[in-house]
Amino acid sequence: MNMFNIVRKNIKHNFYQYFLYIASMTLSITIYFTFSSLQYNKQISQALTDTEKLASAFGASSILLLLFVSIFIWYSNNFFVKRRKKDIGLYSLLGVEKKQIGRMLFYENFIMGILALLIGLGIGELFSVFFSMILVKLMGFSIAITFTFNSRAIIQTLLVFSVIIFLTSLQGYFIIYRFKLIELFQATKKGEKINKPSLLLALLAIAMIGGSYWLLQLSPESRNWDQNFNRTIIIIIISMLVGSFLLFHSLSAFIFVLLQKNKSFYFKWSNLLTFTQLTNRLKSNAFMFTIISILNAVTLIAFGFGYSIYYNTLDQVKSFVPYSYQYESTSSEVDAKIRELIATDNDHSLIFEHDWEYTMVKGDASELKKVPGGYLYFDESFAVISNTTFNQLADKLDLDTIAPLKKTEGLTIINNFIGSQDQQSNINKSVSL
Repeated sequence: MNMFNIVRKNIKHNFYQYFLYIASMTLSITIYFTFSSLQYNKQISQALTDTEKLASAFGASSILLLLFVSIFIWYSNNFFVKRRKKDIGLYSLLGVEKKQIGRMLFYENFIMGILALLIGLGIGELFSVFFSMILVKLMGFSIAITFTFNSRAIIQTLLVFSVIIFLTSLQGYFIIYRFKLIELFQATKKGEKINKPSLLLALLAIAMIGGSYWLLQLSPESRNWDQNFNRTIIIIIISMLVGSFLLFHSLSAFIFVLLQKNKSFYFKWSNLLTFTQLTNRLKSNAFMFTIISILNAVTLIAFGFGYSIYYNTLDQVKSFVPYSYQYESTSSEVDAKIRELIATDNDHSLIFEHDWEYTMVKGDASELKKVPGGYLYFDESFAVISNTTFNQLADKLDLDTIAPLKKTEGLTIINNFIGSQDQQSNINKSVSL
């Protein structure tokens, strides 16, 4: 009987355990491939005007997704190998060489990984069109999504998960060299030593998690976000990671010790059994809970940021471009052609029309920290309109009008959020026109 026959019999004999492992890997591969197919979908890219921002957003998200998928597969592989340790110990007890056992585990894991990779690619390819349609619907585009064979997504998924499968297979190969025979037989019975409780670390965990969420809820217009955006994001991520780890490793141990001191509660039969089981697996459960909590936090934060940015962008567009048509008049002939085109459009009747005069004036705004709407450039021209014109336009748009200004007065209109974070610092500053 050769090695591959042994591997085939092992897979057949432990089908349920293998099935769970293959299913978890297949799910991870399907999710990653679906995301990659969205990233390289030419139909979606062609519908967008700013493909560079889309590529950077997808690139950052794919790295984050790959990180968590790798952790999930690695953890699933550890769980699977732990269930097989008794079988590994039995092979070693029967005199099978460690090299042969390592090769057997390597082949088993590699074959299961390749099988999961093929299944995941197939399922992902089938559902990629469906998820592309959902993305297009959420973006508000009216384009037809057709089934396409996305070779870039397939190649990227093959390369990424081939490396992951190879590394997890190597982990299985070296498992026989890392543990003694007695440790292999007692792997499922061996308990875990509870972490030493620490009130200081428990309070630190609460403070770090609370601090990270406090920073998140600050207004984007605050000075902290405006001047230290990158540093704030890094602090939030590190605080959330370390705080989550300490929460389940130190705070959980501290709570367990406090409950154990409460004899009337702890020595109840049901509570005693429950706490005994939890204590025996406290470290591994703490790691799992840490990963789950971080995944949930990242998902919620990403969803919240995406949701706020999406609707904030819509509000900014409505504020910045409140009219369906707006153009600069250069001649009466051009005006006549435009009016003719609008008149022939029976589906969109003319609701409001107004002509106003403005002038572009070069100005010196070097005293301002940021020019409102000026993208940090101090040498841009300022559009100047009269008090009366502004009130006429504001009235048509249901906006607040302004009181008549004196001859020596002027009013700066912030038409978008750029520069609004520092509007307080612009008070009592001068602009020369």
